[in-house]
Amino acid sequence: MASGPLQNEVLKSYDADGFVIARGMFSSEEIGLLRRAAREDRELDQHSYGRGDGEGGTVRLSLWNHPGDTIYGMFARSESIVNSAEKILGGEVYHYHSKMIMKDAREKVLERVYVEMDPGDVLFFHANLLHRSDQNNSDNPRWALICCYNAARNNPYKEHHHPRYTPLSKVPDSAILEAGMRRFSDSASDVAWMKTEDDRSASSLVDSAAERTGR
Repeated sequence: MASGPLQNEVLKSYDADGFVIARGMFSSEEIGLLRRAAREDRELDQHSYGRGDGEGGTVRLSLWNHPGDTIYGMFARSESIVNSAEKILGGEVYHYHSKMIMKDAREKVLERVYVEMDPGDVLFFHANLLHRSDQNNSDNPRWALICCYNAARNNPYKEHHHPRYTPLSKVPDSAILEAGMRRFSDSASDVAWMKTEDDRSASSLVDSAAERTGR
């Protein structure tokens, strides 16, 4: 089972560096379920779209606004993750959006964030942190689930393509294993898929890369 929320002493590293890696926050069984569910989820695949990186590479993304009751939603709503986010942001948080970054083998792309981590590690980072991903020269795809949160007190003042404040229903960490292989195709909950034209964050990364490379 998940190892629990970040301890207070770890937050000092976050305050100093803008990010912190929680090693082994999730078990191999939990990560294994997530990997299997994502690879076999037809609806996740159907709602994905490609983005060029300005350097000849392409990355596939699927984005959704509400966590729902899938295994992905159980990760996003788990007490280990949500309580950690509340410690970092200093109060109640709500789910801003989640995304699955699907980087296939031997692809070179720009991602929102990438560091070398083992399965089960979790990276908590500030929204303005940007890293460049190197080439994936392995024969295995590199997929990443990124769950984003906003402080409840920071509710947008106008309508946006991301949701406004919506109370987040936390679940115990045990809900991840209980969800099993519950994928989008197995769920009736409305997760509000984000449309390609609304994904301004990804497009801005591509534009920035193109400006730097002159392409």
